[in-house]
Amino acid sequence: MPPKASKPAFKSTIPFTETQWPVITPDVRDNIVDLLCHLLQPLGDHRRTHIIPSKGKKSRTKKRKRSTKDQNEQHHSSSDPSTKSNPKNDSSDDLNQPLPPPPPPEISSHILIGLNSITRHLEALLPPQTQPQAQPTAKETPEQPKLRPFAQIILLTTSPANPSLSLPHAHIPPLLSLSSSSNAKQQTQILSLPLNPSEPRLSSALHIPHIAALGILEGAPGTEALINYVRENVEGGGVVECKWVKEAMEGRWLGGKIVS
Repeated sequence: MPPKASKPAFKSTIPFTETQWPVITPDVRDNIVDLLCHLLQPLGDHRRTHIIPSKGKKSRTKKRKRSTKDQNEQHHSSSDPSTKSNPKNDSSDDLNQPLPPPPPPEISSHILIGLNSITRHLEALLPPQTQPQAQPTAKETPEQPKLRPFAQIILLTTSPANPSLSLPHAHIPPLLSLSSSSNAKQQTQILSLPLNPSEPRLSSALHIPHIAALGILEGAPGTEALINYVRENVEGGGVVECKWVKEAMEGRWLGGKIVS
């Protein structure tokens, strides 16, 4: 008896244009990582020298208990007249106190670290009509929106290297498309780099455990070489076009799309 023929299975998918991310060759990727590490190294050196890394919640609890104990001992010692401090000793203690750390490099105010920081920044750039806002009362005057610099470069370390298959990064192109709709000159370069070996080198340069996303804002000092290199060596200049956002806002019926 011949086997029964299996029924063909069909499934539908969205009819909108799929977002295409630029392909980066290994040589270009290594050069981009070198330029980024050279740019971020001063900030990492400042963190390594002047910022004490956090030891977690348990350490903060112990520190809080120790601080409370020290305050109680200081209160008992201040009530005892025999333990009153000598003005000469106080002046010497002030001289022995460590100096405050120097300010961080200028690049620190132009860097966004982490996917949440980048997402919040892009949401703040959205036009007012795309953000839910409370209606001001008669006595209140509407606040003028603060001008924020747009992100010149957004770096994502993904696994696999194709971020279109990564759900945590799928919202970045639509947010960029909506935030730059009012200004066509704002073109953000998106770079998708594999976790290895890019992520360990970048996290070591910044002196942080891990880095999943990095944003460089407009006007960051020392980024001209990186921006020009990406524009000349990455497909499409590193700009990702999210065409489906415009297609969806037009409200046209595009029909169904069946794949077998």
